[in-house]
Amino acid sequence: MIFLVILVGCIPEPDKKFFIKSVKVNEDVRIDWYVFSSITSFAPDYLQLSSNDNHPFFKSFFLSNINFKNDTLFISLWKNQYEKLDSTFLDDIRIEIDSSGKSWNNAEERIGRLKQIGVDISKPHFKDVSCPNGECY
Repeated sequence: MIFLVILVGCIPEPDKKFFIKSVKVNEDVRIDWYVFSSITSFAPDYLQLSSNDNHPFFKSFFLSNINFKNDTLFISLWKNQYEKLDSTFLDDIRIEIDSSGKSWNNAEERIGRLKQIGVDISKPHFKDVSCPNGECY
């Protein structure tokens, strides 16, 4: 009996989503940038429409920023590599990819800056800590 309790206590929890940034598409829909927690610090980043749960449309290890203006999602990468871009269900959203981003601005560094200013990264949020002029927290 004690052995069973010990085994149940050792079952790992499923990966947890950490939200890096969200941008509004309209009043009802947002695009979320998130990562899953992992033992290693190098995990892929995902982009997903809030209206399309559990189906990310973009996956890359090199995401450094996202912005949305008018009808266009601007995706910044610090290396021109991504594993997935599925824009078939994005309807009227255009995608622009820029690969001139900086590696210091990836999810891992943003998580630290978001925690420093008290943002709950377990939930979608619209706080941006990109530090475009080097004024990081």
